[in-house]
Amino acid sequence: MTALDILNQALAELVQPEVTTFDPEGNDPNLRPETDSGMALARIYERVVSKVQRSFPWQELTTSLKFANPVTQTQDGWYRFQLGSLGILRPLECYSAFGSAEDHPNTMEVVAGEDGSITLEPVRKVKPTTLTKLILPAQDEPMEYRIEQNTLLAPTEQVLMRAIVQDNNPDNWSSELADCVICKLAADGALAAVRDAQLAQMLASKYSTEVFPQAKRLQSRYKQGVKYMPWGGKHPLRGRVRG
Repeated sequence: MTALDILNQALAELVQPEVTTFDPEGNDPNLRPETDSGMALARIYERVVSKVQRSFPWQELTTSLKFANPVTQTQDGWYRFQLGSLGILRPLECYSAFGSAEDHPNTMEVVAGEDGSITLEPVRKVKPTTLTKLILPAQDEPMEYRIEQNTLLAPTEQVLMRAIVQDNNPDNWSSELADCVICKLAADGALAAVRDAQLAQMLASKYSTEVFPQAKRLQSRYKQGVKYMPWGGKHPLRGRVRG
């Protein structure tokens, strides 16, 4: 599945003709959708994808990231870690890094290159520390880590973060996530694409009461532990956050 497929399925929800070209990044003017309704959805495509991916800890987007070798240390003893262009949409929880990689399957280490680039590499060993788990803070609790200006601040030199990481390639999405993006794109773009407020309201209701709840139920039915998922990947589900 491609971004063009997603766009055309959203157009079908609006009973609009398919388009043959679409560049989701908008870099190539020759790949703009050739219809007004297609252009209307193309303008909000990136925003809708980000909104839907952030709204739930999708199995295929939730991963663990190990941060080590902080950039600097603040005066109060906290450490700054560069997030770079990792595409973190929403942190779910932070831990001190401890135990082995087997305790935290599919953990990726954030590695900074000499040229300033940031890459992810598989972790084989998570070095032990004596620090306790850092929980995502509630509004009425003191903050135990925070994110400021694309940097992570935490009171430890090594951090393991579970987070929703953005993936703009629909070929990597589960069918549940794809269905949600299609319906949400049609709902949010209906007014601009076809100037039909009633249809926009109907699709918005369909998304909030049918499509999104059904997607969460399907994702939550996967068994605990490590399991090969429908899209072919192998993901840890132990301790996942449920919607």
